[in-house]
This record gives sequence, C-alpha cells and structure tokens, in this order.
Amino acid sequence: MYMRGVRTTFTNDMMKHSVLAFMEQYTPGDRMISFVVHISENQILRVVLYANKEEADQGLAVVKPFLDKIKQMGAKQEMFEGEVTNYSMAGGLTLDQLTKHIN
Repeated sequence: MYMRGVRTTFTNDMMKHSVLAFMEQYTPGDRMISFVVHISENQILRVVLYANKEEADQGLAVVKPFLDKIKQMGAKQEMFEGEVTNYSMAGGLTLDQLTKHIN
C-alpha cells in the first residue's frame, strides 16, 4: 500500500471551504481510502491510500492540474508520500463505524 498526502495552507478559510467543496465533486475512483484532516482554520492535510506507487503516480497525474491551480490561487502545498507499513485496525471495526462520522 502507498500513501500520498498534501498539506495545504490556504490564504483564508473561505478559500479552504471553496476548494474542499469543489474537490468533493471531483474524486477519482482510483484511490482505496482518502480523508481530510482539518489542521486549522485555513489548513488541511489530505491523505490518500493507493494499492501501490504506480497507482499513486497515476492518481497524481489526474489531480496535478487541480493542485497547480490551487497554488496559483496563493495556497502553499507540501507533499508527503511513502510505503504504508505496520497497518492495523481494530478487529471488530466495520465500514459502518468508519463512515457514520463522515459529514
């Protein structure tokens, strides 16, 4: 499994919410799991898990034009990526438990 994350610092909270709303409408189907961590009023960390690095690279090629436009709007981005190891999940955890807290 391979992870790619992008920490984005927006110029303000309105830009953050606008970009999140736009990106919510456009979600490529190649990702296994993705989630957003709201670090502050104007900063997020989007984490995406893929089956392998090749699929992660293909996913990046699809969203790169959007990332570039977000940068052009004045946001700062820092990318993190790497192999996922030591993955664990509670034995009785279900998909319903994971999704019931999603807005």
